[in-house]
Amino acid sequence: MEEGRDEEVTQMDQLYELTAAERNLVNNNIDFYTSLSSGKRKPKTEAQRHFLLVCKGKAKANTMHELAFIKYRMELIAFQKEEKKRKEQGVREFEPDHPDGTWFTNNDWEKLHPNKSHY
Repeated sequence: MEEGRDEEVTQMDQLYELTAAERNLVNNNIDFYTSLSSGKRKPKTEAQRHFLLVCKGKAKANTMHELAFIKYRMELIAFQKEEKKRKEQGVREFEPDHPDGTWFTNNDWEKLHPNKSHY
Protein backbone atom coordinates (compact mmCIF):
# COMPACT_ATOMS: atom_id res chain seq x y z
CA MET A 1 0.00 0.00 0.00
CA GLU A 2 1.24 3.48 -0.78
CA GLU A 3 2.50 5.66 2.08
CA GLY A 4 -0.21 8.34 1.60
CA ARG A 5 -2.84 5.63 1.33
CA ASP A 6 -1.73 4.16 4.68
CA GLU A 7 -2.37 7.51 6.39
CA GLU A 8 -5.76 7.80 4.68
CA VAL A 9 -6.83 4.35 5.87
CA THR A 10 -5.66 5.12 9.43
CA GLN A 11 -7.68 8.35 9.43
CA MET A 12 -10.74 6.52 8.08
CA ASP A 13 -10.40 3.87 10.80
CA GLN A 14 -10.37 6.62 13.45
CA LEU A 15 -13.58 8.08 12.02
CA TYR A 16 -15.36 4.79 12.66
CA GLU A 17 -13.86 4.05 16.06
CA LEU A 18 -16.62 3.69 18.63
CA THR A 19 -16.48 5.85 21.72
CA ALA A 20 -17.11 4.19 25.08
CA ALA A 21 -20.65 5.61 25.14
CA GLU A 22 -21.35 4.36 21.61
CA ARG A 23 -19.94 0.92 22.41
CA ASN A 24 -22.17 0.75 25.50
CA LEU A 25 -25.18 1.78 23.39
CA VAL A 26 -24.42 -0.93 20.83
CA ASN A 27 -23.82 -3.58 23.51
CA ASN A 28 -27.17 -2.78 25.12
CA ASN A 29 -29.14 -2.70 21.85
CA ILE A 30 -27.35 -4.94 19.35
CA ASP A 31 -30.13 -7.53 19.15
CA PHE A 32 -32.68 -4.84 18.40
CA TYR A 33 -30.44 -3.11 15.84
CA THR A 34 -29.61 -6.32 13.97
CA SER A 35 -33.17 -7.63 13.95
CA LEU A 36 -34.40 -4.28 12.62
CA SER A 37 -31.67 -3.91 10.01
CA SER A 38 -32.03 -7.53 8.83
CA GLY A 39 -35.80 -7.28 8.41
CA LYS A 40 -36.60 -9.78 11.17
CA ARG A 41 -38.24 -6.92 13.07
CA LYS A 42 -40.57 -4.55 11.25
CA PRO A 43 -40.15 -0.82 11.96
CA LYS A 44 -42.97 0.57 14.08
CA THR A 45 -41.94 4.21 14.41
CA GLU A 46 -40.64 6.92 12.12
CA ALA A 47 -37.31 6.75 13.96
CA GLN A 48 -37.04 3.04 13.18
CA ARG A 49 -37.92 3.65 9.51
CA HIS A 50 -35.19 6.31 9.36
CA PHE A 51 -32.77 3.86 11.03
CA LEU A 52 -33.42 1.42 8.17
CA LEU A 53 -32.76 4.12 5.59
CA VAL A 54 -29.47 4.87 7.30
CA CYS A 55 -28.57 1.17 7.28
CA LYS A 56 -29.27 1.06 3.53
CA GLY A 57 -27.14 4.16 2.92
CA LYS A 58 -30.14 6.23 1.83
CA ALA A 59 -30.10 8.69 4.73
CA LYS A 60 -27.57 10.34 7.01
CA ALA A 61 -27.23 9.14 10.60
CA ASN A 62 -28.93 11.67 12.86
CA THR A 63 -29.26 9.89 16.20
CA MET A 64 -26.79 8.28 18.58
CA HIS A 65 -28.40 4.91 17.82
CA GLU A 66 -27.86 5.33 14.08
CA LEU A 67 -24.33 6.66 14.40
CA ALA A 68 -23.27 3.99 16.89
CA PHE A 69 -24.67 1.14 14.78
CA ILE A 70 -23.13 2.42 11.55
CA LYS A 71 -19.76 2.83 13.25
CA TYR A 72 -20.14 -0.65 14.75
CA ARG A 73 -20.83 -2.12 11.31
CA MET A 74 -17.83 -0.31 9.82
CA GLU A 75 -15.66 -1.58 12.65
CA LEU A 76 -16.94 -5.11 12.05
CA ILE A 77 -16.21 -4.87 8.31
CA ALA A 78 -12.69 -3.61 9.01
CA PHE A 79 -12.13 -6.48 11.46
CA GLN A 80 -13.39 -9.04 8.94
CA LYS A 81 -11.11 -7.62 6.22
CA GLU A 82 -8.14 -7.78 8.59
CA GLU A 83 -8.96 -11.38 9.53
CA LYS A 84 -9.19 -12.35 5.85
CA LYS A 85 -5.88 -10.62 5.12
CA ARG A 86 -4.21 -12.42 8.04
CA LYS A 87 -5.49 -15.79 6.86
CA GLU A 88 -4.32 -15.10 3.30
CA GLN A 89 -0.86 -14.21 4.63
CA GLY A 90 -0.76 -17.34 6.75
CA VAL A 91 -0.79 -15.53 10.09
CA ARG A 92 -2.04 -17.98 12.68
CA GLU A 93 -4.04 -17.21 15.74
CA PHE A 94 -2.30 -17.68 19.07
CA GLU A 95 -3.45 -20.95 20.61
CA PRO A 96 -2.49 -20.93 24.31
CA ASP A 97 -3.77 -24.47 24.95
CA HIS A 98 -1.65 -25.99 22.18
CA PRO A 99 1.98 -24.88 22.22
CA ASP A 100 3.76 -25.62 18.97
CA GLY A 101 7.16 -24.14 19.73
CA THR A 102 6.72 -21.16 17.43
CA TRP A 103 5.91 -18.63 20.14
CA PHE A 104 6.66 -20.26 23.48
CA THR A 105 9.02 -23.13 24.04
CA ASN A 106 7.29 -26.14 25.57
CA ASN A 107 9.15 -25.44 28.81
CA ASP A 108 8.03 -21.80 28.92
CA TRP A 109 4.45 -22.76 28.11
CA GLU A 110 4.44 -25.29 30.95
CA LYS A 111 5.67 -22.60 33.36
CA LEU A 112 2.86 -20.29 32.28
CA HIS A 113 0.23 -23.05 32.41
CA PRO A 114 1.29 -25.35 35.29
CA ASN A 115 -2.09 -27.07 35.52
CA LYS A 116 -2.41 -27.93 31.84
CA SER A 117 -0.68 -30.62 29.92
CA HIS A 118 -0.08 -30.19 26.21
CA TYR A 119 0.73 -33.84 25.62
